[in-house]
Amino acid sequence: KTQQPNEILILKGYIPRPIHLFQDEEEIGFDIEDNSLGMDISNISKEERDVTHHLCSKFVVVTLPKAVPMEGMVLWWDCPLTSFPKLD
Repeated sequence: KTQQPNEILILKGYIPRPIHLFQDEEEIGFDIEDNSLGMDISNISKEERDVTHHLCSKFVVVTLPKAVPMEGMVLWWDCPLTSFPKLD
């Protein structure tokens, strides 16, 4: 897909494992949620607060159902994208 002038790319990369779509779905869904808990900005500098305050009022939540070899099996992803550091 060609990026449109009014679009902003915020995340790009490869996921570490295959995913599957839920039954009867044709695309990956997402939700935009308010930051109902609020963000604690008391421990960051004024410069960071000025930049961060307006950026953290909403979140994009994307659900990626992991493909598993058999029903009931749970797989842990050690990173959200392959370019991220791995978690222990």
